[in-house]
Formats: sequence, C-alpha cells, structure tokens
Amino acid sequence: MSSLEAECFSDLQGACSSAFVQIRNRILKLWFEDPKKQLPPYNGDPALVIRTHAFLERHGFINYGIYERIAPIPTPPKGKQRPKVIIIGAGVSGLAAARQLQSFGCEVVILEGRDRVGGRVVTYRKGPYVADLGAMVVTGLGGNPVTTLSVQMNMELHKIKQKCPLYEATGNQVPKHKDEMIQQLKAVITLQEKLKANINKMSDIQELLQSMKVEKESLLLEKTKLSAGDASILQEFNLRRLNREMKLLCNEYDALVTLNSNIEDKLTQLETNPPSSVYLSVRDRQILDWHFANLEFANATPLGNLSLKHWDQDDDFEFTGNHLTDIRT
Repeated sequence: MSSLEAECFSDLQGACSSAFVQIRNRILKLWFEDPKKQLPPYNGDPALVIRTHAFLERHGFINYGIYERIAPIPTPPKGKQRPKVIIIGAGVSGLAAARQLQSFGCEVVILEGRDRVGGRVVTYRKGPYVADLGAMVVTGLGGNPVTTLSVQMNMELHKIKQKCPLYEATGNQVPKHKDEMIQQLKAVITLQEKLKANINKMSDIQELLQSMKVEKESLLLEKTKLSAGDASILQEFNLRRLNREMKLLCNEYDALVTLNSNIEDKLTQLETNPPSSVYLSVRDRQILDWHFANLEFANATPLGNLSLKHWDQDDDFEFTGNHLTDIRT
C-alpha cells in the first residue's frame, strides 16, 4: 500500500490490507485493459470492493481521460447546488483536472491567458512544415497516464531512436568532436554556477544559525534567573523549537558541504580532461546556446532558476519503458 492508501484505509489490518491490494490491482487491470469505457463497480460486490473502486476513481487512477460514460454524472442533493471550481490555466493539467472535476459533478470554469489551449503542448505550422515547440515525447509507457490517453484517442506511438544527431542551420550535421567539446564546457559552467549558489545558501544558513544561537542564549539566561516553578511553558517550548530548527539547519548545512564536495570533484575531473580547444567560434557558440536552450526546455525554466540538487528530482519517479512520440503530417 502507498502512503496515501495507508492513510485512507488505516482501519485495514493483516489479511484485510492484503485483500485491498489484490482488489486494487484487479480493478486497475480491468481499467487498463479497456480505458475507452467507464469502469463501474459491480452490483452486489462486497463493501471493500466498492470502497476501493471509489478510492481509485476519486484519486484519478481509473476513469480518467477520454472515455465513454456509462453512469450519469452525479447530481447534487435536492436543495444544493453543484460545487463551483475555477482552474487557472488551460494546459494539459488544467484540462485534465477540469474534465475529472466535471465527472465528479462539479461546475468548472477555466481561465487561460493565451488565445489557445494546451499550455506547453504547442505545434508550429507553416506551409508543409510542422514542428513541435512544446511537449511531444512520452517519456516511458510504464505507469504513464498519457499512455492511456493515447489508447483512448487511437494515437499510434513510435519508439524514438537512441541516436539523435544535432544539425546546423545549414542542414549539415554538427561534427561529433565539436558537440562533445561544447557539452563539456556547458557542464563546467553549470557546475560552477551551482557551486556558487550552494555557497551562498551555506552563508545564509550560517547567519540564521548565529541569530538563533543569540536568541537561545537569551532564553537560557532568562530561565536561570527564574526558579523551577516560575519558568514558563512558553520559554520551554521556544527552547525546544530552537533546538529542533537548529538541528535541521545543521543537517541541511552538512548536506550542502557534501554536495559541494561532489561538485568540486566533478569540476576537477572535467578540468583534468580539457577539450582539444577552448576557443569558441560563432559556430561553436550556436551549439552551446542550443544545449543551454534544450536544458531550459527540458526543465521548463531558465537556467538561473535551476538547482543542481533538485533539477533532476523526478528521476526517482520517472516512467519506465521506451520514449515515444506521435508521428503527424
């Protein structure tokens, strides 16, 4: 059971929790076998089955996307209105949330600043040319809800080849040694920026710890002037709070020290294996700019907002399987 399931089904113990897992897996299997049609709970099923089905539906594990409804949309009790929800942004998340909330019986309004929907999913078209300017790759099929959407829309996905050469504006392929040189230089610059950001953060933590230390010494001094019976509960609470927060800050500082050490090791490795040339021509600069732009595109934010510690924070939760895309003309 996941942490969310354990929280929602905290009353289940032993054999009951095992039964829940089996029921959950069975319901999910039935949904993924045919996601084009709403999966209803079976009439006359035990209470745990109905409860599990309701949990999976409410949290968007089943009956999401573009599917044929069998049961009507729930109507509010007599004398009550439908819940009203405003969603900011008509990107994929906003549109999916709106559709799901509507299926729960909510009245939904979406506010979008652009003159189109889709958010980062956008396609540029000019004459016979088509280019995707936003999200266009399904990064793994395993556990990916986009896989279900592709089935619901009869979208044929194609595996992306591992080899992905880089081309110049002239149509010529970028020489391999040039691309490797630029990528190493980009890595050095990125690591240096992250090292600088971490050092600044460590300095901020030191200042905060110093101010908390002064506050703690002041509280301890006041406490020594009072008898045991006169010491207030508030003083004791503040002392414990300071001890806890200072411990957390010290742990964060130690983690930054370790991280900086790792960054310095990587910089040393890169600097001891320099590329054949460090001179950047206009052509080289174009390649470097492309790699920076690609990194920003992949993270949906400028490089200045990225953190070396967290820029790949989704890696532990990434979807498994091949990367695929839809072929359109």
